[in-house]
Amino acid sequence: MKRTLPLLIAALAGHSIAVAESQVPTIISYQGHVTTASGVPVGASAPVNRSITFRFWNHPTNTASSSRLYTEVQTVTMLEGNFSVLLGNGTAVEAEPNASVLAEVFSSKDVFLGVTVDDGDPTTEDPEMLPRQQIATTAFAFRAKLAEVAQTTAASAVTNSMLASDSVATLQLQNNAVVSGKIAAGAVTTDRIAAGAVTTDQIAAGAVTLDDIVASVKQALCPVGTVLTYTGDTAPEGWLMCHGAAISRADYSALYAVIGNRFGYGNGDTTFHIPDFRGKFLRGRDAGAGYDPDRNSRGNIRTGGATGDSVGSFQSDEFRSHTHSEYTMTNNGYGTDPGGYHWHNSVTPTTTSATGGNETRPVNIYVNYIIKY
Repeated sequence: MKRTLPLLIAALAGHSIAVAESQVPTIISYQGHVTTASGVPVGASAPVNRSITFRFWNHPTNTASSSRLYTEVQTVTMLEGNFSVLLGNGTAVEAEPNASVLAEVFSSKDVFLGVTVDDGDPTTEDPEMLPRQQIATTAFAFRAKLAEVAQTTAASAVTNSMLASDSVATLQLQNNAVVSGKIAAGAVTTDRIAAGAVTTDQIAAGAVTLDDIVASVKQALCPVGTVLTYTGDTAPEGWLMCHGAAISRADYSALYAVIGNRFGYGNGDTTFHIPDFRGKFLRGRDAGAGYDPDRNSRGNIRTGGATGDSVGSFQSDEFRSHTHSEYTMTNNGYGTDPGGYHWHNSVTPTTTSATGGNETRPVNIYVNYIIKY
């Protein structure tokens, strides 16, 4: 019956090698201690040679080929159960092509070493000894890479392509180790910053200027498409006068996304009209409330513009329907009847004289209207 050979003691250490041509060590020194199922050290009385297969995995139990990072086999001499090998000097296992060379295994933050010892019985299959040994070598590999690169290159030699995703954790960085001058513009995006990660005391004095704050507040308080009254004659930065001009849909894409063609579709292809509020009073859209009885008959101010009960539709001036009555008494003479004299009068309608100015309006003061783009 097959014997189980449990791995009792094992240690992994970097082989002392540092050459300019290699970025990480290619040879790893490994020692172990193997006993039989009954606890007797293999090679207790005399040295014995056994075939040992070393596999590196990215999972503690998964045996799928996609989880295997590297495989090699070596003939190992054991004495009193002890052995020592140089991983990386072994022979590839047939039908188990290595997913990578040994030097690249430790770019993964999760590495597990599986060891299978041949018990000398060719009739039975040798099981992998469990559990697999997790090897925390990411930090080692990172430091080794830095040490080797530093021999021939400048301090900036470690590029993003040399670092595996998540290989450098926050705990591995000393305070102030990464200064702002080492961070490329736009390298740290919003999705890379955890909620609450940046607190007030972590922001250096003067790092956020008043201009930065003002710009953000302006955008928050005045979203694109906002219309304001303005007493200047030239629109401020980020605003346009509401004078009805046709402007580029590409250059003012954010504004076009908000107002579209409701104030006119420009040339029908590359331009659109901004609102023309010159000389006009603005009225809140009825939106079906019934305050504007003529909401459905409203027209457009320019071709392609909004009509009906929609923002941007236009109404001309109008009086509400009403009537005036006036009568004139005319004396047509007199006559007699048995009771005495009486007057004969007739009533004739007349038209009053014209009064008023050129339009109906309340007391008002001129302003300009501007729109945010």
